[in-house]
Amino acid sequence: MTVHQAATGDRMLGERVRERRRALALSQAELAGRVSDLLREGQSVGQTYISQIERALIGTSVDKLRALATALETTVAYLLGEASASARPRPRPRSLGVAESGRTDTARRAGEQPAQPRAWR
Repeated sequence: MTVHQAATGDRMLGERVRERRRALALSQAELAGRVSDLLREGQSVGQTYISQIERALIGTSVDKLRALATALETTVAYLLGEASASARPRPRPRSLGVAESGRTDTARRAGEQPAQPRAWR
């Protein structure tokens, strides 16, 4: 793989991560939380990491790529640009992230009250 191919691949990954994150109406911090929840204990990612991936400043490991795909409700192949645009997953209707108990997953874990829904930017 040439440097150009690697840079192009990182750019595609970044564009597709941003596209899916926005389709799911997630902030970078919310996506980072989802990804961290899917990683092995002791591993985590933050908002800065997601931002760097979206801007193609860094690549990612296979484990984190799989967690990103799962958190974004898509496939690794789609994120890497190996699946065609026609195979792009359709955005699912977004709930407000409120579980049956009326609390968000994050609030349920932290034992806090759920945050108010965010306005569209």
